Amino acid sequence: MRCERRPRPRHLAHLEIFIKGRVVLIPAGIGVSPRGCSYPLRTREPTGLVEVAGGGTLGDFFAVWGQSLPRGVKAFVGRQRFRGRPAEIRLDPHSVITLETGRLVPPHANYVFPP
Repeated sequence: MRCERRPRPRHLAHLEIFIKGRVVLIPAGIGVSPRGCSYPLRTREPTGLVEVAGGGTLGDFFAVWGQSLPRGVKAFVGRQRFRGRPAEIRLDPHSVITLETGRLVPPHANYVFPP
């Protein structure tokens, strides 16, 4: 993925992360460069909303973030347990993704996306 200056249409996905029952805030500014460009995957607020231009996976987002996916993480898309590698989860329009380690926090089935 490259940092681009031209605007592209984007859709939203929502990501929540819980470690031992506690929420982990996903910071604003992931994928946004001070040089005035942004990556196809970015955050602008610490709400868990990921703006996606074109497509991408959870593994792509973590790479742009500069973080690794924790080992032993349980992944959910909506309320359904994802049985593959979490890095392979596609960031589709309005997908609701929950990652958890430790104590289970029931994942949300829905998220009210802004217009």
